[in-house]
Amino acid sequence: MSLKDYYNKAKSIQALANKSAEEIGAEVESVGYHQEDIIREERFIPSVDFSLPRNFARYGSAVDYYKQSLKRIYDYFPYDGSLRERIKWENESTYLDLYLYQNEYPRTNGYALFSPSGWGDLDGSIVDGYGLPATLEYIYLEGGPHINAGGMTPIDVQFTGSNYYEPSKNRDNNLKYDLQGNGISLEFWLKKDAFDTAKTRKEVVFDLWNGITSSADNYGRLRLELSATVDGANPLILTAMSGTKGVFESPIASSTFTTSSITDSNWHHYALTLLSSSAGFKSSFYVDGSPENQTTLGTSSINEVTGALRATIGALATSPSSSAAPAYSGKLSASMDEFRYWKTERNPKNIGRYWFTQVGGGTNDDPKPFVDTTENVNTALGVYYKFNEGITGVTATDAIVLDYSGRVTNGSWTG
Repeated sequence: MSLKDYYNKAKSIQALANKSAEEIGAEVESVGYHQEDIIREERFIPSVDFSLPRNFARYGSAVDYYKQSLKRIYDYFPYDGSLRERIKWENESTYLDLYLYQNEYPRTNGYALFSPSGWGDLDGSIVDGYGLPATLEYIYLEGGPHINAGGMTPIDVQFTGSNYYEPSKNRDNNLKYDLQGNGISLEFWLKKDAFDTAKTRKEVVFDLWNGITSSADNYGRLRLELSATVDGANPLILTAMSGTKGVFESPIASSTFTTSSITDSNWHHYALTLLSSSAGFKSSFYVDGSPENQTTLGTSSINEVTGALRATIGALATSPSSSAAPAYSGKLSASMDEFRYWKTERNPKNIGRYWFTQVGGGTNDDPKPFVDTTENVNTALGVYYKFNEGITGVTATDAIVLDYSGRVTNGSWTG
């Protein structure tokens, strides 16, 4: 290392030392994450090839060594935990645990593939741009809070794994939809080849609904969908309603973003943030981490949508307002990965920083106080699907889409 390198390193350490815990915590997930990361950096890891038992198994059965390490991974690794919890698990693991986790254990494979064999047959005719598939396919999820998935007995563990209900820490409904409060954000990766307009002209990405009929004052809807038009304009449209206020099928991208931008057979990261403004609400659209368009939608802000919030990914949750298109129409034909629903407006810095990587969960048991919308706070993460579970061949198991936010909003995949 050169003298200049030593100087720069000392300078960076001094700069970090002069920062408060709050300042450090604002740049990373939490102060606890930074503390665990220091422990990890200072830990000695021997240069041993753990793929060969003779290099480390001195006593007992080498098979038992591997069994215990694998059991520690699948039983105790915090798959939906915060980044702090994950590093803490690593710091408390053996060298063999770390080797198997980092080199052998399947943990980063997979993405969701909607309509893997093509869109399929059309059931009936296209209604208002939506085609109903003969074979339904969609992911269904509910906002919660959710109880322990393992049941409510015995009494000593009846609440273990259930969602904590602490609105002051933003731990309430996992699909909270409040544009007047902190806003919302949608993020996902998508790869699409083409539209089959003979089957459907609209394909639903995400559709949130509160279960109320569209004619009621407390009706609520949030829907993002792909739209194929003759001129290729406005391929991404948004519906955001609370009662009769809001917008219906409003474009969110700029005029240069066309159908061909979506159907280029390449993976792209899309992000949409919404937050009420003085007139209407602000919409910010990002592509691959960079701002693509910002506009104000509607003419007035909309109230928080409450009720039994539920949503679908890949098809309509129910008929659109003033439309006869049936539920589960508008089936998506694309690949999707890293779907995230945030109960806050993500700022450009956080979208640009995390669009190409994964984020931590842990909102249920490792909260960071919800201070403001500029922080990277995991309590604002409501739903997080990585689609990394793989395929087991057991239908009941494969239908479960694991939620990595830490709030147990597991999805149910039909189709």
